[in-house]
Amino acid sequence: MTQRQGWKLVAAGAVALGLALSPMAAMALTLSFTQVGGFTQGSALSTSTGNGGVEFFGATGFNADPSSPNAGQATFGQIGWGCGNSSTTVPQGFCAGANNTIAPRSPVTGQPIAGAPTGFPLGFRSALDLDVFSGTLTVGDPNFTPISSLQHYNRIIGQTSNSLTRIDIDTLLTLDTDPPSGGGSSDPGFTRLSFNETLNAANPCPGGDPATGHCEDIFTFDSVTLAPVIFTVDGVKYKAEFNLSFPLTTIDERTGNTVGNGASLCPALDPTSNVCTAENAISEVIIGMRVSLVPTTVPAPASLLLLGLGLSGMGVAGWLRRK
Repeated sequence: MTQRQGWKLVAAGAVALGLALSPMAAMALTLSFTQVGGFTQGSALSTSTGNGGVEFFGATGFNADPSSPNAGQATFGQIGWGCGNSSTTVPQGFCAGANNTIAPRSPVTGQPIAGAPTGFPLGFRSALDLDVFSGTLTVGDPNFTPISSLQHYNRIIGQTSNSLTRIDIDTLLTLDTDPPSGGGSSDPGFTRLSFNETLNAANPCPGGDPATGHCEDIFTFDSVTLAPVIFTVDGVKYKAEFNLSFPLTTIDERTGNTVGNGASLCPALDPTSNVCTAENAISEVIIGMRVSLVPTTVPAPASLLLLGLGLSGMGVAGWLRRK
C-alpha cells in the first residue's frame, strides 16, 4: 500500500470516528453579532395616583417584530419619569409627560436644555438608558461578551410623581460570519421589566436594607429573558446563552465621569430575575452572550468500535492483495 493510500484510509477512518484532521478544525471560529432596538413605545405603565407618566426619548429607528406583543411599535433608547422634588427650582412641578409620549429632551443628560428648569434632569427625572452593541465573539469562549447595557438613573423625584411600573424592550439580535456574509440568522427579543420604586421610608425594605438608609428600587426581569437561543449561520447551528453581570463602575452619561455601580442582586428576592438599584445612584446591568457549537449526531460507541475494526480489516485485505 502506498503512503498516499495509507493516508486516505486513515483520513476516512478519522472522519467516520468524528475526529478532526483539518487545520481549520483546530482554529477558533469567530462570529459577528449585531443588536438593534430599545424601549417600546406604547408599553409603558405607571402608577396613577400622582402626576405625569413615562416619556420616551431617542428613537432607534427599529420597530418591534411582528411576533412581539408590541408588533410594529417604535423603540427608543431612553425613558424618564418624575416631577421636581422639594429641593428643586420647581418643587413638585415640571412633570414628565403622559405615558408613552415623546419627550423634548433627554431624561438622562437634559439635552437639549432649552426651556428646562435649572438643574434638570437631576431632581426632576428618574430614567432608564439602554445601549445595544455590535461586535465579534469566539465560538466556545466560556466568557460572556456584552451585547447590551441597561442603566438606571435612580434620582430622588417628587412625592406627587407617578412612577414607572412596567416597560417592554424589543430588540433584534443577529449572528453571522465574520465578516458578515448574509448567511446568518436573527432572533427577535422581547423583554418585560416590572419596576417597584420603593418608598425610602419602607420598613422592611423589599430588596434588603441598603447601607445608605434608603430602600433600593427593584427591577424584575421576565423569566424568559435569559433563555438560550439556537441560531443557524451558513447551515451550522449554534447555541447562544445569556447572563446578567454588574460592573464595579459605570459612566454617568450626563457628566462623563466614572462612578460606582449601584446595581446588585436583591439579597431577599429571587436572584435569577430581580435586580436592586441604590437610591440616588447610577446602576448598570450588562447583558452578556456566549456561543457554542451545537453538536451533530455521531455514531454510538459500539458502532464506532465496529466501524473502526471494519476499516482496519479493509486496509489489511488491500495490503494482502498487493503482496
